[in-house]
Amino acid sequence: MKLVFALVLIISAYVIINAKSSFKNNHKHKNGQNNFDVSPPRRLSQVKMAKPPKPIKTIPFGPAAKNVNNNINSLGEIVDKNVALYKFPFKITRCDQIVLFPANYINDEDDYRVRKPGFVAITAHYTNLFNAQDGQKLIEHILTSSMRGEPSYVQGARGCVRIYGGVRQKNINICTSSMKYAYNILEVYEDFARCRLGDNLSPIPPEVLRQLMLKCGISKVTIEGKGGAEAMNKLVQEVNSRNNRILSGETSKDSLAKQKADQAKRLLLQKFLKKKKKQPDFFLPSETNNAWETDRRRYVQYSRLKVPGTRR
Repeated sequence: MKLVFALVLIISAYVIINAKSSFKNNHKHKNGQNNFDVSPPRRLSQVKMAKPPKPIKTIPFGPAAKNVNNNINSLGEIVDKNVALYKFPFKITRCDQIVLFPANYINDEDDYRVRKPGFVAITAHYTNLFNAQDGQKLIEHILTSSMRGEPSYVQGARGCVRIYGGVRQKNINICTSSMKYAYNILEVYEDFARCRLGDNLSPIPPEVLRQLMLKCGISKVTIEGKGGAEAMNKLVQEVNSRNNRILSGETSKDSLAKQKADQAKRLLLQKFLKKKKKQPDFFLPSETNNAWETDRRRYVQYSRLKVPGTRR
């Protein structure tokens, strides 16, 4: 029995020794180095950690300007008069004036109820919206020459005015405390539009006005006395028609011939309508007292009509 036990121990020891030697021989290069299929893991101290990204450096705001020079106009020039306007109602008398006032603004055009306080600066060339009365906190800047439409009321938001941005630019929705102030803001934009057309907003000199009245057959007495408003309307119509003829390149003879042709067309149309037993059910606008012809800008829809409170 002892011999059998000793024989088993010898055989097991022999098998273990042969297994170790075969494992070493199978995992050696010719130069004696180990050839593991999988490289042994490195120590954590040897692993190079990726450098953390540098934090974004934000430039802090400087102190707000306390002293404002009201004699610097919208072009950055020093003038001899105060060109900054701060209180409603604003009256534009110079093209280089700057309109400054606090107002709320609508950031989401799908929800007019959410409004935030801000500060607005309007000139003939641009409209700026600030987060506060601080030039460092600019939110939106719109060039007037790149606007996609003329400023208009925001339907569904009383006292608010929409200033259209440029191509792929957000609109600015300014909210005042009353509709009267909203009307005043639109008047400011109309006056600045006259400036961009070449009008200096100065009153017509008396001599020029006298020459205009003589050309149109209007005396000074009719303007100052009874029927003055009607006389001034006639003067404006005459000036506008003369300007239109000059811009279109028409002469007085061409204009007279055109008037006669238009009158003949109207007479033919009247005769045609009299022959009809039944009057047409469509509307024929007259050339006089037609709001569309007097000022088309107020009736142009530059963007789609949206219902307040709905999502786009």
